[in-house]
Amino acid sequence: MIQKILALLIGISLAAAAAASSQSPLELYQRALVQEQAVGDLPEAIALYQQAAREAGTDRGLAARALIRAAACAEKLGQAAAARGLYTQLLYTYPEQREQTGLAQVRLAALKPAAAQAAQARSSRSGRTDVSGIFGPLFEMYCVSCHNQSRKTAGLALDSLNISNVSENTAVWERILRRLRARRDPPLGMRRPDEAIYQSAISALELALDQAYPVTASLNTADRVSDAELAVRMAKFIWNAGPDAVLLDAVQRGRLREPAVLEQQVRRMLRDAKANGLVTEFFERWILWDALDKAQNADETLWKRACSSTARFARITTHSISGQRTIRLLTIGLRATTAFRA
Repeated sequence: MIQKILALLIGISLAAAAAASSQSPLELYQRALVQEQAVGDLPEAIALYQQAAREAGTDRGLAARALIRAAACAEKLGQAAAARGLYTQLLYTYPEQREQTGLAQVRLAALKPAAAQAAQARSSRSGRTDVSGIFGPLFEMYCVSCHNQSRKTAGLALDSLNISNVSENTAVWERILRRLRARRDPPLGMRRPDEAIYQSAISALELALDQAYPVTASLNTADRVSDAELAVRMAKFIWNAGPDAVLLDAVQRGRLREPAVLEQQVRRMLRDAKANGLVTEFFERWILWDALDKAQNADETLWKRACSSTARFARITTHSISGQRTIRLLTIGLRATTAFRA
């Protein structure tokens, strides 16, 4: 029995190694996008972007884009020195990539304010990163009995977390936001807040985290893309095509940025047959079916025992793009990633 278990574990490890080793630079870049925009793991995104840039070879455009995104992630983490290093690397290594080098020059200039100006900016942000009004009572009533210094359930000690300034520990607050969105806490069977409290807490924390990252807080309305540009980006991402008449009508009425209208448009676009490409060209490539199929050929019996359930679940997931959670994630992502000029 032990030998069978060991054989199974070895097979799974070999399959995972085969899949990982066959990832192309583009697939690494796509994985990094998921880590950055969906998962919120910025350090992992930076590592993947840098790996994609190193392995891009002759695809210098992809390498330059990967470095730009890695630098932007570093800025969000408040790592100004690391961001400057990545921008400078881009300028010296890929000078012919004019669009990306132009962005790098703009960001390098923005990262050179005097220390006094930086301190003033941090001071002005502090009030906008204060969530104590909502999270103080919320934590006290529903959370700290489990998530405290003594118990640290799920690795969270909320009784010592600074609720007056989320920028002090954005990684923990990002975790809290993900758990709130998923309604994971408090556990079922325990007293839980009503839906209105969940929505208020999520909204307040999203706004505070937007201000907590230096690169986001420094943006102003002049940096926002127009509604027409937003429509173009939505259509390109979901359909890989231009916006249709219905989407352009929402632009003309000036309502595309309203959360309810934006979600309605995303739902409509995902129901269109043109959205099938989002599954086949992005999600399925990210899950790396080709690499998994190659690993499968190594030991058909072992593969079926180890991975059939996982593979079946993943295939169902990639084709469930019209689901409520997927729509909400895409809506949030569009609001977060296309609201400002890249």
